[in-house]
Amino acid sequence: MDTFILGLDLGISHAVMARSSPRGPLILGDAAGRSLIPMMVTTTLDGEPVVGRAAQILTHHDPENRLELLMLLLGRRLDDPLLQTRLGLFTCQLEMDAFGEGSVLLHGNRYSPVRAAACLLEQLRQTAEINSVETVHLMVLAHPGWFEQSQKQALLDAARLSRIENVRLVDRFTACAAGAGQLHGKKPAAVCIVHLDGSEVEAAILEISAMETKVLARAGEIRLRPGVENLSPDPIAFDNDLTPSLRRELVNMSRDAVLKVMMDADMKPSRLAGVVMGGMGARLPSLQQEMRRLFGHRLQTVRQELEYLAARGAVSWVQAVTAAESEPASRDAHETRPVALNCPYCGELNEGTEETCWFCHQPLFRIQHPGILPSPLGIQVEDDRMAVILKHGVELPTLHPALGIYQTSREVRDRLAIPIYSGFHNLASRNDFLGILELVLSKPIPAATEVVVGIIANQDGTLHAAAWLQVDPHLRGNAVLTWHEKKPAVTLPPPPPLISVMQRVPPDPNSFQIN
Repeated sequence: MDTFILGLDLGISHAVMARSSPRGPLILGDAAGRSLIPMMVTTTLDGEPVVGRAAQILTHHDPENRLELLMLLLGRRLDDPLLQTRLGLFTCQLEMDAFGEGSVLLHGNRYSPVRAAACLLEQLRQTAEINSVETVHLMVLAHPGWFEQSQKQALLDAARLSRIENVRLVDRFTACAAGAGQLHGKKPAAVCIVHLDGSEVEAAILEISAMETKVLARAGEIRLRPGVENLSPDPIAFDNDLTPSLRRELVNMSRDAVLKVMMDADMKPSRLAGVVMGGMGARLPSLQQEMRRLFGHRLQTVRQELEYLAARGAVSWVQAVTAAESEPASRDAHETRPVALNCPYCGELNEGTEETCWFCHQPLFRIQHPGILPSPLGIQVEDDRMAVILKHGVELPTLHPALGIYQTSREVRDRLAIPIYSGFHNLASRNDFLGILELVLSKPIPAATEVVVGIIANQDGTLHAAAWLQVDPHLRGNAVLTWHEKKPAVTLPPPPPLISVMQRVPPDPNSFQIN
């Protein structure tokens, strides 16, 4: 059966699907044939998840049982300052546990934001495969430009939970630039991207080339009102539904974001190679007039519908990246794979040519070419100390998990959260935060309980981590994260809150050595 690439533009209020084809990226519709799909999730009385337009119809008179604004909730704690000012916009019931993680109640069924996003991604993939009569072999998710590492990781976790293994993430700025044909130049060029969908405006200055895209500056604003449906998601009716005051507000938001991003990047209009507008804001003649007043002829004219630019660009971007990655002629992928692989989920030994584990049938990471670990990998222990488990310079892939033994500093009741970092600094918060390795407990564990943490790293950016108790190895937590080599930032970001309850085990000659 033929396969295709599926690109998704995930916005706050709606999503757009596009697929690859010989004639270029094509926009796909939902079951009703509409291109703009509401970002809504609900359940039936039996607990079956319902997403998209069907969820919007099902909960038309029952907004208390539908989840909107999913992208705002994904990967954030409920005590996050961004959410605290917008909790009143959620019509469904939200609950927060002791760790600050949120969940929603839909018809009495508890859903985490990651699980809700997984239901949405799975339904969109099924809809695309039904409409195309083909299967998806690669999914590209275009996320808002204000997504941080925690939101990106939550989106990857949702894809894994929906059994979508072959997935790539791209920010909406890069996707719009690719959709406008800005990735073909060999020399880096500065491009300004402006995206408006009615509830949020984003602007960024990119330095792009055929091989690399770098965000020089980003600015934007999210203004939501109670009831996202107040602004029509239909791009034709979008301008007609706006009052004069709201139209002026959207134009001012976009202009202020553009001026701020130009100032932050110390960029003059004469140095820009082009200006690309995307989203439903392109339907506003007053906004187009304002952008043309600022940039003149540099405002690029895109023939295709601008509200679908990011979805089409996600497909074009991954095709360009795949072509660039495959340029160096490589040998058969199986020639560079190890003779044996340990499954990161159950630890069973597999042949190096296997794609799935023979014991638990989970997918094994793929080996593309040998490499070395660019920076140490470890966990955060108390006092914000970095406990290195994998040292930099080790040969990749690691055939066996590197283990570290630690102990809890106090009693843990329901789950143990272990932050994972990558970097050279002694303080964990000064390094790159990769994600949380979580161990769900069946009963409380006392202080000084020994916990084993294992990490397997692969050179293509995947990281498999697991944790289990010394007294109960069957109680195990797993996580699939991503790491990338990054250059040190000029100014360090503020450290995240210290949530680790782990500490190093005191030296004991009878315990085995930590790799």
